Amino acid sequence: AGTNKAARYPASGAEKVVIDAQKQVLRVVIAPFRYDFDGSGRLPDTSETAVEAYRNRLKQLFPVSDVEVTVRGATPWNRRIGPEGNGWNEVLMEVYQYRAFDNASDDVYYYALFNPANSFNQYCGGGCVLGLSLLNDQPAATGEVEFRFAAGVGYDPYAYDTTAHELGHSHGRRHAPCGPGLDPQSID
Repeated sequence: AGTNKAARYPASGAEKVVIDAQKQVLRVVIAPFRYDFDGSGRLPDTSETAVEAYRNRLKQLFPVSDVEVTVRGATPWNRRIGPEGNGWNEVLMEVYQYRAFDNASDDVYYYALFNPANSFNQYCGGGCVLGLSLLNDQPAATGEVEFRFAAGVGYDPYAYDTTAHELGHSHGRRHAPCGPGLDPQSID
């Protein structure tokens, strides 16, 4: 009980700790979908600036040495992706197939990215799904390699956190029980 001044290392100041371990790199392939359902041909932002923003956010939240983000060629998409979740499973199935088609290595995660409306407010004004993935937690230690994929909207600034969140599920992480019910404000 009480304060134990001897329970501090170093006794005063700070000391550099060198971790001698193999670097762990999170590798993500962004797969943009060109939204043709409404005739717009709208693409999410995959500019160098946006890719760097994804990389930085993932590096902040994942326990890795570095993050590599690359962008796959755009996929034309003529089907509806609705704010209530309609059309999302079809997108996930498409990006699931990319892993096999691209012969991706085991440590690569795929992320489908799209903008089904001109703006976040237009898409999500009445509530919406921002991202979706499978909970890849079997086997518990690693999940299944083939399920290392997810999908989400590309609206700035929501896209970066949504990407990290959904890739967390691809790593086998569940929602944090921060509140009651299924209200998204109470989940994470």
